[in-house]
Amino acid sequence: HISEPGKVTVEFPDGSKTDVIAENLLLATGSKPMRVGSVPFDDLRIFDSDTINRLPFLPKSVVVIGSGIIAFEYCEIFHMLGAEVTMLARSGAKPSLSRIGLDRDICQALVDNLLEDGVTLLEGAEVAEFIVPPSEDMTAPVKLKLRHKSSPGPDSVECDIVLVAMGRKPNVKLFEQLGCELVPRGGAVKVDADFQTTVPHVYAAGDCIGAPSLASTGEYQGQVAVQCIFGGAHFDKEPREFPVGIWTVPEISYYGYTLEKAREDGINCEEGSASYSNCLRGRVFAPEGLLKLVFRVEDGVIIGLHVWGTDACELVHLGMYLVKNKNTIFDLMGKIFTAVTYHELFKAAAFDGDKKLEFGLQW
Repeated sequence: HISEPGKVTVEFPDGSKTDVIAENLLLATGSKPMRVGSVPFDDLRIFDSDTINRLPFLPKSVVVIGSGIIAFEYCEIFHMLGAEVTMLARSGAKPSLSRIGLDRDICQALVDNLLEDGVTLLEGAEVAEFIVPPSEDMTAPVKLKLRHKSSPGPDSVECDIVLVAMGRKPNVKLFEQLGCELVPRGGAVKVDADFQTTVPHVYAAGDCIGAPSLASTGEYQGQVAVQCIFGGAHFDKEPREFPVGIWTVPEISYYGYTLEKAREDGINCEEGSASYSNCLRGRVFAPEGLLKLVFRVEDGVIIGLHVWGTDACELVHLGMYLVKNKNTIFDLMGKIFTAVTYHELFKAAAFDGDKKLEFGLQW
């Protein structure tokens, strides 16, 4: 409990309490799943993305409601565990992925891969009614009556469990107790460039301050806040770009611009692509995958990287380095990469991009 800034009351398992006094507070209270009122959550048959981790049995059939990153990740998880998976997306699956920065071809690859794995995707579908058996009957299926907005589909689906993954919201109760101002849209804690709230000496980091709500950015925000508190080394505040990793099978990662967003911002750009089968390691171990470089036409400077495939979440860091250091596709074309590595894809994508320039700017 925090009764006032700088005073934290801590309760121990035996019930005893003690006060901790500090000049500054850094709170990272995280977030919790959105629980839509029309969904009868019971954490026995109908779960959110937190309570699903306490699932006591392995279901044979699962319905996942949602079309964001968490929904896609859990579809892959339950498919890998051998369950029959149905995904209900109120709107199109690809548009919701594009809104968070995924490349159009990688969106398509992700959806195609899901369908090839046998996942049933019902777009434009929502639940009209949940019919949940009594808690003592774990053998009867949950029945979901459906309505379809755009295209025809089944009247209902049955499953062992339902996972509702329709976003998360910040945990802000402690901040409200302290009188901290919240952002009107989304209800996250309002902070400045040092991650200090509107109450002096109270700082916030992580999901509680809203997007992007990544573990990596939350850690960085905490570092900036601590450096500000103690007056230590300088950090670049509020980085405009950060790498994103999505733990589907195979992985997805990206950094910087997509081709569409860059052109929308008035940048004359092109992209170079390389299939994983373009390198020997990919051809042998993981031919399914794609790496893309987005670059400016005028000078070949790389402004974005998008990867779908094995080790994508590792490969993104070289892409981040290339973008931050304003390297060009011509730099990559002239470099020697170790053979039988996925990093050879960067060079292959650079050569593919060069083909799209008039005569090739390199020469």
